[in-house]
Amino acid sequence: MKHILTSLLLVLTLIGFTANAQTNSNTNGTIVVNGITYAPVTLSVTNADSGKSYGGYELTLGGGGQTVNGESAFGLDLSLSTNPFKSRPEVWVGVAQSLYWEPSFAGSTDLFVDWSQPILPSLLNDKLYLNAGWSGGALYGSHGSTVWRTGPEATFQYYTSDSAFIYAGVNYDVFSSDKNEGGFRYSFGIGLTF
Repeated sequence: MKHILTSLLLVLTLIGFTANAQTNSNTNGTIVVNGITYAPVTLSVTNADSGKSYGGYELTLGGGGQTVNGESAFGLDLSLSTNPFKSRPEVWVGVAQSLYWEPSFAGSTDLFVDWSQPILPSLLNDKLYLNAGWSGGALYGSHGSTVWRTGPEATFQYYTSDSAFIYAGVNYDVFSSDKNEGGFRYSFGIGLTF
């Protein structure tokens, strides 16, 4: 529990930094030089497209948990994904790597395909997304055995700016090579688009 609270505090601190990182501004006003007033000057900065357009990449860093041989493990979660299909920019493919150290060392590598859609886009201004899809991969630990698994997953992303977001997700293993179907995995943290 102590590790989960520490990780949540770290994520909330990082969220505060990303929320303050927006740099867009508009300035209107007149210029007076030697008593002569000039017309108002407008400066504007156009926002870059969000990472949800074709060819974007997302990098996430956060905490996560997994069940390893009946024991819960907690650790670090990292993923990289892209939307490579021009005709279907809402389809994202990626790889996720996790390292668990509590209570014993373990890791996992998963490939995933997600369908990303905004939730209430007109009300929330395209800030909240649901990524639903399927993942599959391997879980390995200090015990020396590898467990293959696959199942559906869902992740919510809330954009704090055009290129930064916070996320929380869950995965359910419907098949596992060790015959322990029904395991849950979870992850949460921050992400960047580029």
